[in-house]
Amino acid sequence: MEIYNDNLTEKQKKENKKPKKGFTPDGKERTYRFLHPSERNFGVPFWEKLVFFLRGFIGLNILSTLVSAILRATPYFNAETSELTPKGNALLMFFSYGLLLAAFLLFLFFDGRKTYCKLFKDFVNFKTYIYGLVGFFALILVNIFFNSIYNALIPDYGANANQTSIETRRKASPFFSIVTVVLFAPFCEEMTYRAGLLDRVGKRKRIVGVIVSALVFGLIHFDFSSGLLRVVSAGNQEAFEAYRMSFVNELLNLPVYVFSGAVLGLTYVSSGKLGSSMVSHLRLNALSSIEVMALSSQVALLPFVLF
Repeated sequence: MEIYNDNLTEKQKKENKKPKKGFTPDGKERTYRFLHPSERNFGVPFWEKLVFFLRGFIGLNILSTLVSAILRATPYFNAETSELTPKGNALLMFFSYGLLLAAFLLFLFFDGRKTYCKLFKDFVNFKTYIYGLVGFFALILVNIFFNSIYNALIPDYGANANQTSIETRRKASPFFSIVTVVLFAPFCEEMTYRAGLLDRVGKRKRIVGVIVSALVFGLIHFDFSSGLLRVVSAGNQEAFEAYRMSFVNELLNLPVYVFSGAVLGLTYVSSGKLGSSMVSHLRLNALSSIEVMALSSQVALLPFVLF
């Protein structure tokens, strides 16, 4: 027997109007306000997000190998050490990230669905910069928190291999290094680890995407070779000690990158705008670069560049 709405009591009518648990009144799935389901989340197929991630994660290594092979035929290659000079390394990163940036931009402009072209509209939205500023201050707090604890408790604490190589390239070629670190890297890494990995893994559970992308972001800044060299050099006590300390510094710096990756992920999912995490990333790298160049002291409050 069909029951018409007119035959229901006032209480039953009110119950009927209440949205189901987990859904909005218009029937859409309810999400936590803080974990915004970016509009790019549901209209993009699995393969496209996978390509985004692989383009940044694997593509950068392929580009680096190709550019390195070309630079070996230039004066920026030291035949005695069989390595690129510091300026050669700066050029390597500049062209590798530059080509990766070009690949991302080409995809954005030629994407048939125009889903990611809307990314550029993020930068004319005031909300993007508000969330980007909040994320930037959160990144500063993460840096200061870990750096203060480590400097107070661990006398031999220092920069990891990633920071050391950045400083070497910056001294050899300030222009190419700063352009790479401040402009190219934030865009490419946010496209890779937030638009690609976070959106793919966190399509339904945003917090899962934040955690996974933060862990991967931390691990890509970890130099595993220091641990391997520690084992190889076990017969040489001096070399062993040097590599041991290097490996310890890598372990100590890992949480900084993981928590920084989490902050960038939360900045993205809380605003729903990839531009926000890009702004946070860019601001931190810019401030860190300015601070290191301006201070004569070797100890800086913000030693970490998320690159």
